[in-house]
Amino acid sequence: MCGKGPWGSTAWFFLLFCILAGVAYVADSDVIYLTLGVRSLIAFAGYLVMQIGLWHSENKWDEEGSAAWLEAARGNKSSSPEELEDKFDTARSPARVEMASLLSTREVEIPPEKLKAAFPVPWGFLVGWWLWGISYLFPIDGSASIKPTGYGIAALGVCVFVSIVASVPMSDAVMNRLDTKKKILSLLFVSGWITLGVVSALDVQTQLAEAEGGDPGTSGLFWVLWMLGPVTIIVSQKELFGARKMGTLWEESGKPNFRPVVYNMGGPLFVWGWFMLWVATSGIPGKADGGDIYPDRGQTPYIPIFLNLRTLLCFIGGCGMVPVVRFLDYSHDEDGKWLGENEDGLVFSKWWVGTDGTYFGVFLESPWPFVIMWST
Repeated sequence: MCGKGPWGSTAWFFLLFCILAGVAYVADSDVIYLTLGVRSLIAFAGYLVMQIGLWHSENKWDEEGSAAWLEAARGNKSSSPEELEDKFDTARSPARVEMASLLSTREVEIPPEKLKAAFPVPWGFLVGWWLWGISYLFPIDGSASIKPTGYGIAALGVCVFVSIVASVPMSDAVMNRLDTKKKILSLLFVSGWITLGVVSALDVQTQLAEAEGGDPGTSGLFWVLWMLGPVTIIVSQKELFGARKMGTLWEESGKPNFRPVVYNMGGPLFVWGWFMLWVATSGIPGKADGGDIYPDRGQTPYIPIFLNLRTLLCFIGGCGMVPVVRFLDYSHDEDGKWLGENEDGLVFSKWWVGTDGTYFGVFLESPWPFVIMWST
């Protein structure tokens, strides 16, 4: 039995490795030279600014938004999740609606000024997107010359478009629970992401075709990265919204999630998706000659990513530690029962066993998957 834990995003995480391994096996290229030039560094800086800015704005909304809701509902934010659920969740406490001393969830209204204070304009998110878009103005060889392709200019435009769609209008739709507006913006957001993947691919292919000795036919693997990157980021947003305090539950019912899931796959998928896109937009596919696997590529330094079994095992083992640790930690956070002597209060006295397998099965909730990933 697999258990009742959230499997979808974890399955997608490992499926990505299978897809990438299969495509890399049949690809013409056997190495990706990730150039550390102007283009890649601006893009990486944009990602960092965006990530930090997004975390700051979303964390502020989660903490201050939920606190404002509890204040309006006469709740105590120091209460345990069980106490808050019993007080405000009518599904868990049907009799609550008859208690005159408590407010109905439907009657809770956060003052507009506190809503806006909890969800300010996400400038870090916007600036990060714009920096990523500016990186398309520079060539993939790492030089500082500004000579964008038509597709690169289109990619810059898409970045500006997506940044605007996903910032102030989306904030308004989330804050005020405007379902129709949120669906329209989400559709535009997804469309923008897919478009960005396509124009990014065409931008790099055009540059490869124009470069001396460039062969756009070697970019088949890159098309997979350009498409899987955006799709993975979209999947991560779905996961993150469902796990947050003021995410999916707020939008659907108008109340905070009293049990936010810390160990969710949204963050790892978000980072992994951006990494794939970064490699695809700043890397150059090639063939590693057995006699010269580190060729001279001019003055620009680079990181070679060899498409072989060793690299695959490194990525699976290193990145795979994140979801396998989550199995046990998620179960522990959700009050999964410890096996063996741990039931008597001797936690970790039997380190080779974990929780009872309610969420992901006994094996996955043990330390052994983590040991296997480290060994890999």
